[in-house]
Amino acid sequence: MIAKILEQQQAIIFVLSSDRKASHLILSWQDIDVWGATNEALSLLADFTDMSGEKYVTGSSILPILRLLKSSVLKENPNNKPMAKKIRSAILSDLSDRYVEPEVTTILELISMIDPRFKERHV
Repeated sequence: MIAKILEQQQAIIFVLSSDRKASHLILSWQDIDVWGATNEALSLLADFTDMSGEKYVTGSSILPILRLLKSSVLKENPNNKPMAKKIRSAILSDLSDRYVEPEVTTILELISMIDPRFKERHV
């Protein structure tokens, strides 16, 4: 949705500027910069969001997905904007804090080990 707003920003500005009552809704350059950084940080997570909405997502995929997110998808990129870096680090921090308890980690490792898709690659 953010990407669509950024794509259509000129059309949105044109429509909003033609109506005096809506002219206060025109995006400033700061708004566009924030939306761009947010889109940059979250666009890589779109596939994982789609997967979490699938009908039969199993617990065995949690650890492999977390490892993939930490190792490559959310890995720091020097070309990213500072705000995108902050968003990515906040996401990584939240994900790291969720599965810290040894009992939870042990259960997730066991169910990943039992699942033939992840047995050798992720445990």
